[in-house]
Amino acid sequence: FSDFTNYVQSHRIPDALFKSGRTVKELRLLEFGSSPKIKAARFAMQVPMDQLPSSVAVESIVAEHDGPLLSIVADNDDLYHPRTGLLTHYLEHGRKWERPVFISYFEDGKILFAGGVGLRVHGGQSRYMEEKSFRLHFRDIYGDAQLPQGILYGGKGDPIKSLIVHNDVRRMEMEDGSVFTTHFTNPLAFDIARQIGCLTPATKPVQLYLNGEYAGPYVLIEHISLEFLRAHFGKGNFTYGRSKAKPLPGRTVAKGNPDALLDLYNEFNEIDPPLTMNYVNHKVDLANMTNWLISILITGTTDAFQGAIVKDSSSADSRWFWINWDMDHAFRDVYSLAPAGRPWEIDLFSGPHSLVDRKRIRSLIFRRLSRESPAYKTYFLRRFIDAFNHQVTTAFVRERISYYEKIAASFDISDTSYISSRKNYLDKRPTILRNQVSLYFDAGPVYRMVVISPESIDLTIDGYDVNGMYVGWYVNETPADIRISRTQKDQLFEWVINGKRIANNGSSMSISMNSEMVIEVAPLKSSSSTE
Repeated sequence: FSDFTNYVQSHRIPDALFKSGRTVKELRLLEFGSSPKIKAARFAMQVPMDQLPSSVAVESIVAEHDGPLLSIVADNDDLYHPRTGLLTHYLEHGRKWERPVFISYFEDGKILFAGGVGLRVHGGQSRYMEEKSFRLHFRDIYGDAQLPQGILYGGKGDPIKSLIVHNDVRRMEMEDGSVFTTHFTNPLAFDIARQIGCLTPATKPVQLYLNGEYAGPYVLIEHISLEFLRAHFGKGNFTYGRSKAKPLPGRTVAKGNPDALLDLYNEFNEIDPPLTMNYVNHKVDLANMTNWLISILITGTTDAFQGAIVKDSSSADSRWFWINWDMDHAFRDVYSLAPAGRPWEIDLFSGPHSLVDRKRIRSLIFRRLSRESPAYKTYFLRRFIDAFNHQVTTAFVRERISYYEKIAASFDISDTSYISSRKNYLDKRPTILRNQVSLYFDAGPVYRMVVISPESIDLTIDGYDVNGMYVGWYVNETPADIRISRTQKDQLFEWVINGKRIANNGSSMSISMNSEMVIEVAPLKSSSSTE
């Protein structure tokens, strides 16, 4: 107990708070009673944030620091003890392997939160890496039952009761023996997935300091849990399972309700053909599943079958849906599936990491529908075309790359070769993937459509707003719909396709793409007859 006294005094915790009336026995009866430092976390509620150990440990750094910074201070024994240390036993799970620590979170040198939390090692195969990921748990026993509102993600995930501090770095040994290092893979992949309508946890790049020492670039990620589901989807009666591509020894593939997932798989596997969109959509949110699939195809994620499958049983017509998770294989060829140095050529329609022939619910549904349902083929191709033409656009990709490039600079990341590699991937992946999708569905050629209009005209193409020149790619015979969304009363327009004026003076046009097309539209200047 004298060690605890020294701990309190050395970390500037006022002696008056130490004399709180707790007896030694009461302290040791707390859940982690063998470590008396637990009490210091409870004192954190009454100590100024800038005086807590996690704040003091980085006070000389924060003054000149820009951007997000997280400081964690833990007792060395809680991290490295031969029998009980978290980093000594990094494969262990559960509440037994949670330790009390202090954290302080800063943005641009300003402290936004400091207090006591519980710390665990987090992850699957990443536990074997040198840089560990962690999970923070906010509990009454440490001081705060949740992170104060509005501190992260614009408050959209509040209340936050657990948070992942994700090791961001990923390394690959190349054929020439060099090591290729990447950062911010999950955040960028999640950005792309979210852009096309997937459900993803929010992320926040941060610089991590552990016991005052720089640990590197990390990412704060929402933890998918019951609290997460309630924060984002309301207080439903949730059934959910979580899957891992490669479970750790002794760990189950699915948590939550494995039997429900197995029953769902067997149902889709055993029903007589043809499997229809209508049947599947009564059980599963098919739009959600299709968006997930397209996000995996775009990013080239080879360990795809991870994340959470969720159902809100409080609604009679509820369906299963998925939340994207752990896309850290994105943008790189982890398993050497493509020609050397060309990860954008990864083909996820065939081979050992195919999305089509795996014993997984999503793979089974896609395989059967793509082969048995003409309606789903049409639906998937339309959704895929829209994703590239209108959502994951060149402008969107450039903005996201620029955003993470600026973060890398502010974090003083020296090796940024992964940024140019990622640019190259995202420049070349669309052409390759369009051809792969067309081949898989036997959909025929892919054609380019260019639409040119003056800036004074606002267009809606395929239901998406467009201003200025538009370039899109369409699988053979796919319809393209062009509408002028802002017009003056009785305004007439001139439409020209591949240099030929057509008999249409209206404000809309629908066309089936069966060749390359350049379409020009402009207000009609005279009442001359059309051809």
